[in-house]
Amino acid sequence: MEKIVNKDNLPLDSYTMFQVLMSSFSSTNYTRSEFFLILNIIDSLGARKSLSIEELSNVSGVSMSSISRFIKKLGFDNYSDFRVRMVSMIEVTKAVRKAKFGHIDALDTTPIFRNISQTKENADLKQIRDIIKYVTSYDKRLFIGSVEDLSTFSPFRKDLFACGYPCYLFYDLQTQLRMLNMADKNTCIILPTVNNVYVEHYRNDIKTAKKHGAATVLFTQSLPDSFSKMFDYCYKFGEEDALNFGFYSLHFLARILIEELHRFKL
Repeated sequence: MEKIVNKDNLPLDSYTMFQVLMSSFSSTNYTRSEFFLILNIIDSLGARKSLSIEELSNVSGVSMSSISRFIKKLGFDNYSDFRVRMVSMIEVTKAVRKAKFGHIDALDTTPIFRNISQTKENADLKQIRDIIKYVTSYDKRLFIGSVEDLSTFSPFRKDLFACGYPCYLFYDLQTQLRMLNMADKNTCIILPTVNNVYVEHYRNDIKTAKKHGAATVLFTQSLPDSFSKMFDYCYKFGEEDALNFGFYSLHFLARILIEELHRFKL
C-alpha cells in the first residue's frame, strides 16, 4: 500500500486520517463491526494511544482474526505494519496541534463515537424491517432533503434501485418541491435529516402530498410530537440535537437499512 500522505507529503494527522477512513468506508462494503473498528482506531489516534491488537480487540469487541483481515482489507500487510503507521500519525498530530494551537490536546472524537453508539444501541430492527416493507410496497420512492443529508444517505437509495425499486432524487430544493406536489398514492416520500430545520422547508408540501395519498417516512435525530402527524413512520437515530455529529450516524443507519433490505429480498 502506498503511504497515505497530505499535500505536504507528511503522514496524516488523526483528523485527516478519520476523513480518509470514513471516505473509504463510504465506498467500500464494510460491515457494521468493521465500521465500529474504524471508530475505535480513530478514537485511539485522537487520544494518542497506540493499541496492541489484543487491546483493540477488547475495546472494539471484534476478534483478533477479524481485525487482521480488516487491516489487510485496508491495504496494510499486517497489524504491526498498521501500528507503526499509527504511531507515526500520532506523532504528527502532536506536532501539528502544538504548532497550530500551542498545545497538543487530543482530537476529541468522543461526540462522534457516542452518537454512532447511540444509533447502534437503540437500533429498532423490527421498525426498520417494517419501514423497508412499507417503502418497497410503493411503485416509486422520492428522496428529499439537504444535499449533505441525501449524499450521506445515498448508499441506501442506490441499493434500493439495484434491488429493482425505482427511486427519485433531486438535490435542487425547487425541483424537490415540484416533485412533492406531483406525488400521489403510488409514491413513498423519504426524508433523512440530522437537522429538523429542513423539515420546515417541506411541511406544507408534505401535507399536500399526503392529501393526494402519498406515504411519508422520516429519519431524524430529534422527534417533535408534531412530526407524527406528518409522517407515517418516524425513525429516530443518533442523539437529540447533535446536529453535524449525526452525519456519521446517518451513514451508519443507511448501512443497517441496506443489510435489512437484502435480508428482506432473500
